[in-house]
Amino acid sequence: MARRARGRGWEYTRAKQEFWRRMADNPDMPKHVRGWLKQELKRIKDGKRKRIRVPRGYDTGHKVPRVAGGKDTPDNFHAEHSDMNRRRGPKERRFWRNRRIRELIDRLKRIKK
Repeated sequence: MARRARGRGWEYTRAKQEFWRRMADNPDMPKHVRGWLKQELKRIKDGKRKRIRVPRGYDTGHKVPRVAGGKDTPDNFHAEHSDMNRRRGPKERRFWRNRRIRELIDRLKRIKK
């Protein structure tokens, strides 16, 4: 049985780690973040850590939210400031959930016609 990481599957953790590995060489990332990530990778290589820690002040956000059908893949992640990511909450989730419900109702209406 696969271990779960705080309510999310191991797929999420694996994808998040892969995303931050890619960001270590991304020239669009700030220099201090790339340095942080390279240090984390060095610690993993030396056996001092098992996983990359997210740089202080950053979160791993979804480009397409999970409630809108977004997947937990490295291509759907982006680095964003933690205050921006955490500010979004139930209001945005309700928006996407209601949007999906409206789309489903519209599809059902079209099928009935």
